[in-house]
Amino acid sequence: MKFDPFLHPDFYPDFRRAPFTIYDAGAAGGIYPLFPSAGTDLWRAHGFEPMPTSYTKLAQQYRNSGHVSVHEIALSDRQGETPFRVFRGIATGSSLNANHLIYEDGTADYDEIQVRCELLDAFCAQPGMSAPDFLKLDTEGSELPVLKGGSSVLATSCLGVVSEIKFLPFSPNTTVFADLDSFLRQSGFVLFDIQTARTTRAVGRRFGGKKGAIDSAYVLYFRDFYALYAAHLATNPDLARSKLLKLLALMSRFLYLDYAAELVDFGREKDLLDKAEARQLLKIFCGVADVSWRIPDFPGKSKLALLFDYISYILQPEMKLAIPPMFNNLGNRRSALMRQPVPQDARLLYPMRCFTAPDKTDLKFTTD
Repeated sequence: MKFDPFLHPDFYPDFRRAPFTIYDAGAAGGIYPLFPSAGTDLWRAHGFEPMPTSYTKLAQQYRNSGHVSVHEIALSDRQGETPFRVFRGIATGSSLNANHLIYEDGTADYDEIQVRCELLDAFCAQPGMSAPDFLKLDTEGSELPVLKGGSSVLATSCLGVVSEIKFLPFSPNTTVFADLDSFLRQSGFVLFDIQTARTTRAVGRRFGGKKGAIDSAYVLYFRDFYALYAAHLATNPDLARSKLLKLLALMSRFLYLDYAAELVDFGREKDLLDKAEARQLLKIFCGVADVSWRIPDFPGKSKLALLFDYISYILQPEMKLAIPPMFNNLGNRRSALMRQPVPQDARLLYPMRCFTAPDKTDLKFTTD
């Protein structure tokens, strides 16, 4: 089975030596499907789910999987037992989110249990354990404690983060977007995508528009590889190559092929990729484009697009209120791609490299 159609099989031995590792904190719904068509010898996953009933279902789901492990613990910034709230009627809970929802009869809408907490850094330090290359968070408001407990891993190893995050502070302990964004930016990550969900505060007889305030979002961050290389990888070319290929796999998965091509050029510059490997990858990454770039202008094109937007607003108001349907996930879509001739030279304005080298606002490289 293909690991990723945009990463050549010649690189699979690198992944077999050091499999791509996914950590999923809050894995009740199943391990994040990062590489759905990947062979099991190329990636590993660890799911963390402290709620007993959800953990039991998860363990049953992956009982015959040799590359997915599940753990009945909560990742946090503390170790040991801690209170965990299990909300009634909804499949959610959080160890740190002190959300005091009360029913009309005055009773609380949750039960409190004790669960075991672990630091991400301590978990990764166990013998035989690999640090995550990609971290998924869905911990109902306790995202910042998870990140703080893995500050070392985030600084030296992790390449991508996807997280559900709140914008409205439902309690003093809830992690909101500003908290998460500040922490990840300081850890060397760059925001690539955000998918918002909105809420209306009118209940019962609704009034006002459908587009309420932003309630929550899914956010996608990737590593500034240039900063990571300078700080942790420059003296270890084997590890640098492994991390470069893993980040290329992420860029390929989410179709940020501009950053992928930029990274290939950097890999060639630092001898992490030989000339043949770089040429092979650049032909792949620069040889496809979205079909929308090929649609010519015609009279009324913008008005037609606006009309479709109005119709969607009327027929599918949830697209304005809640998270868009699955076909509009984080990152770019694969379904509308077309082959194109590979250009001899490529040019990028404001490449990712300008985050660490502000003077590099225009990058030119050859695909030969």
